[in-house]
Amino acid sequence: MSNIFFMKRVLAALGSGLMFKRVYGILLRIVALITAIGGAVLWVSIWQEISELGSYWYYGSRIVPAGVVVQILMLVLLYCLVHTLLIRARTVEQLQQTNYIIAPIFSVTLKLVGEIFACVLTFSGLAGGISIWIANRDVLRILGISAIPSLGTASFITGFLTILVGLFLAFTSLVTFYYSAELSIVLVDIATNTRVLQRNQVASGEQETSQG
Repeated sequence: MSNIFFMKRVLAALGSGLMFKRVYGILLRIVALITAIGGAVLWVSIWQEISELGSYWYYGSRIVPAGVVVQILMLVLLYCLVHTLLIRARTVEQLQQTNYIIAPIFSVTLKLVGEIFACVLTFSGLAGGISIWIANRDVLRILGISAIPSLGTASFITGFLTILVGLFLAFTSLVTFYYSAELSIVLVDIATNTRVLQRNQVASGEQETSQG
């Protein structure tokens, strides 16, 4: 009969958070796989676009070397994104059991979002700035994949500022999302401590009543 009426086991798994952790870990691994495949497709398509840009005299002869640097940095970006997703999937699955189920997972998710933004912004800053130095043009902006706003006419200073802005925005992203993750945990701790205080007050009140 226990094999037929299985909802008790399902609800127990939900209550312990084990099912949420496993499902979320699997979803993150699927996202990592999609990111790897999609990134590989994008990487190949960008090679084709860079080769086409090299055929236009308007962009100059240094656009292709700049594109090669961009592609190398994009490989590094893809590695960072995929590995980060896999690490966070393991982090979620190894979360300690508490009275709260979703809050710890949500906290890890906030950190993950900040880390992804930081990776993308760092890539945009470095690739954009270096391509400006090499080709006197922001190759990412030409390709339409830059995550950093234009900082003016291409020059050595513009390339340097592009790198600085990318790193600054990446750091700001990490600070913002890590703070949000810590704040969510702090709220959970406050709620837990409040519940414990209420139980202690009720217990002490009952004890005083029994003694009176």
